[in-house]
Amino acid sequence: MKLINLKNIIDFTRVNFDNSISIGTEASKKEIKKDAIDLKFEELTSDVEMEALNKIIKLQNGKGLPKNKMQKGNCTVYGGNGITGMHSEYLCEQPTIAIGRVGAYCGAVHLTKEKSWITDNSMFIASIKDGVDLDYLFFALRNLNLNQYASQSSHPNIKQPTVLLKKIPLPKDINIQKSIAQELIGLRGKVS
Repeated sequence: MKLINLKNIIDFTRVNFDNSISIGTEASKKEIKKDAIDLKFEELTSDVEMEALNKIIKLQNGKGLPKNKMQKGNCTVYGGNGITGMHSEYLCEQPTIAIGRVGAYCGAVHLTKEKSWITDNSMFIASIKDGVDLDYLFFALRNLNLNQYASQSSHPNIKQPTVLLKKIPLPKDINIQKSIAQELIGLRGKVS
C-alpha cells in the first residue's frame, strides 16, 4: 500500500470548513480546525530554514493577579489558558504572545491585545528580534504544540528554557512572514 501525504494534495483555498466539519462534538470540531491551520502553516513553511527561539525572543514570566485583586478596567488579563478577566492596570503596553506556563493547558499560545496583564500562570514575549512579525510568530509557536513538552507531574508545567530551545521555520523576509500570517488569519476566520 502506498502512503500519500495529504497536506501536499489538499487545496485549502477551496475547502468550505463550515460545511465539511458538520459532525462531531464542539471539542472535536475545534481540534479539526486547529489541524487545518497547522497543516496549512506547515505547507507554507516547508522550505524555510529553522531558527531557535532563543535567537528570536526573550521570555518573561507573568505577574500574579488573583481574581479578588482585579480592579474593574479595560485591560485584558491572560492566564495559562487565555483571557481570565479585565483589570485597571497592564503589564504589556503592546500586543504580545502569552504562553501558558502551568496546568493542564500549559503550552497554550495566545496573541494578546494591547495593554494587557499576563498572570504568573503564563510567560510572555518580552522582546522580539527586529524583522520578526508577531502574527507569524504566533502561528509558528502554536504549531509547535508546546503542551507535548510539559513536565509529566501532578502539576504540569513548561519552563522558559524548554520553549527557547525549540526551533521554528523563519523566513528571512518579514514581508513573507506577514503574507503567511495573513493567509492563516484568513483561514482561521473561515474555521472559527
